[in-house]
Amino acid sequence: LLVYARGEATRDEAVARIRDALSESGIASVHDVRAEILDKRREHFGFVDALSQPLVRGFDPPGAGPMVAPGEFIFGYPNAYGESALPDLARNGTYLVARQLHQHVARFRKFKTDAALQLYGTAAAAEVVAAKCVGRWQDGGPLVLYPDAASNDITNEFGFAGDPIGFRCPITAHIRRANPRDSLATSAEESLAMAARHRILRRGRSYGAWLTREQDDGVERGLFFLCVNANIARQFEFIQQQWIENPKFGGLRSDRDPVLARPPTNSASTLTVPQIPVRGRVSVLAPFVTVRGGGYFFLPGIEALNKIAALANEGGHA
Repeated sequence: LLVYARGEATRDEAVARIRDALSESGIASVHDVRAEILDKRREHFGFVDALSQPLVRGFDPPGAGPMVAPGEFIFGYPNAYGESALPDLARNGTYLVARQLHQHVARFRKFKTDAALQLYGTAAAAEVVAAKCVGRWQDGGPLVLYPDAASNDITNEFGFAGDPIGFRCPITAHIRRANPRDSLATSAEESLAMAARHRILRRGRSYGAWLTREQDDGVERGLFFLCVNANIARQFEFIQQQWIENPKFGGLRSDRDPVLARPPTNSASTLTVPQIPVRGRVSVLAPFVTVRGGGYFFLPGIEALNKIAALANEGGHA
């Protein structure tokens, strides 16, 4: 059960009411986690998050950037293939993908320092390594536009086609894998159309106390990943399997998403950083994120909820 509110006091009151209602029905809450809105603080690896979201045709202003068909996210509207036929109960509904991701913060911090020594000869370049892993600086500036110095420009007006080798933003960087933008095909238009068939509407909520020391303190901390999409296989699972986890993404051989992917059992993944005259490669021995749990859910629209409630009140079955 996800409970949202505009403030902590309002949220706590809502949770108390829900607990009472559940208790009256003989249902006990066995586990709960309080989450934060990410614009109040960064995610635990230190990066400003939730910067890139698809623009939805018919909802966002035209001309603001590449548009994605509304049916990619909400049932009953045309999707990227012009299809929209669905049963009435599904109309205005969607599928929710939820995951609780535990972040190994101390492990990530040690990795970026060790990798900085290996790639650049100085631990002072640790934040450069972190940016190469993500594809943005911690303040949000994309490497494609700001390859040499950190920036807090959180713009999404950029592509990867002009950086085919990855000298600015490595091909394996997280944001490049999660949304390849204009780098999938020979033309930018064709590539953006291909990428639009696999977009998701994503929101994140961080949980757990900030790690204030370099060593792991044993506290559970991480991110709740929530996304909506109308076709889980073609959207969320495609991104996860074909882009995030795929070692051959973009012509690579043994690289996976350095932030989210799991290194293969009994072997290492690699982080490849194109450089002149010779590229740098660093082994990634252990995952920086562990999936604690999650699931796929159908979210009905308001009309469908009213129909289900009416059936329940009448003693029928939905």
